[in-house]
This record gives sequence, structure tokens and C-alpha cells, in this order.
Amino acid sequence: MLKSLSRLMLCAAVLLPIAGLPACADDTAAAVALGAKANGQTVKIAVGSEISILLDENVTTGYSWDVVKSDPALVSLSGHESQPAATPMPGAPGKVLFRLKAIAAGTSVIELGYRRPWETGVAPVETFSLNVEAK
Repeated sequence: MLKSLSRLMLCAAVLLPIAGLPACADDTAAAVALGAKANGQTVKIAVGSEISILLDENVTTGYSWDVVKSDPALVSLSGHESQPAATPMPGAPGKVLFRLKAIAAGTSVIELGYRRPWETGVAPVETFSLNVEAK
């Protein structure tokens, strides 16, 4: 029985952050992995922890995701990498992974924009925003 309970707690600690849900009792997550479904949500995270955001991207069309808005005093970009399509075909979409780190306590909005970087003064065709509460 104790072994089963330990496994359940370990699974919850691993799977809840991946689903975008905090695994700690005080609703503050040590790490969070999110996708497009988290757009517009609020995430509570511990200072020093990381948020991973994985989004669809097709750089062959000229569009790519980048950070449009953030508060670098509270959340810093610790990584940004494009992941090619699983099947290497011309025009096949891939993914992009943003890693952000909470560096101070407070509340911040992270906004990502999907746009062509050379088109100035043009609104992104898609946006992703996340409210971050770091404790």
C-alpha cells in the first residue's frame, strides 16, 4: 500500500507540471510545461523555476514565434529552439520551444507573436499570452 501511494505521488509530481497544472500543495509549481492550450491562462511558479512553452511553427512560410512582451526583471528567456518537422518534407511544420525562468517574485505577462520578422508595423497573425505569478 505504501509503495502504491509513493508511486502515485511520484506520478502526480511528474505529470501535473507537464499538463500545465501545479504539483505543489500551495499551487506554486517547481516547473511547468505548456502548449497552445495554455494561451491566456495564469501560471503560478516558484522563483528560480522554469516554464517551457511548445508551439507549432512553420518557418518555411517566413513566420516564426518571438517574444513580443515580457518583464525581464521578473522572467528571463533562458532558451529558444526550433524543432524541425518529424518528417523532413518541404513545407512541413515544426515546433518551437521557449524556456523562460522566473528570476524574481511578482506578476508578469508573457506575450509571444507569430509573425514575419521583416514585416515592421504589422500585427502578428497569432499571439500567445501567459500570466505568470512567481513566488
